[in-house]
Amino acid sequence: VRDVADFRRTLKHRFRSSFAAWRCVLDHSGNNRLSFGGFCLAIERLGGLKGKMKSLWLWLDSQNKGYVEFRDLDAEADAELSAFRKALCEAFGSIEDFWERSLSL
Repeated sequence: VRDVADFRRTLKHRFRSSFAAWRCVLDHSGNNRLSFGGFCLAIERLGGLKGKMKSLWLWLDSQNKGYVEFRDLDAEADAELSAFRKALCEAFGSIEDFWERSLSL
């Protein structure tokens, strides 16, 4: 992996979307945050992608929060998912209500 764009391309190639990569490998604990230690473990789970792990981390954590969220990895996809979630909540009241109604059809 040469840079962040290459990292994103690699994730999208392997998982077909950045969100799938986030859910399956990066945010392994499901807490919607990834620490540097978790990032290092995720890179190992990905087969130890060779490259500039520390510089990738610094780019992802550009605000120096000590963690990254999905929006730090892919702001465009995060905005699309947020808009979809908002539309579901407006139409059905909640995500849970959407699933209950959808599964009962």
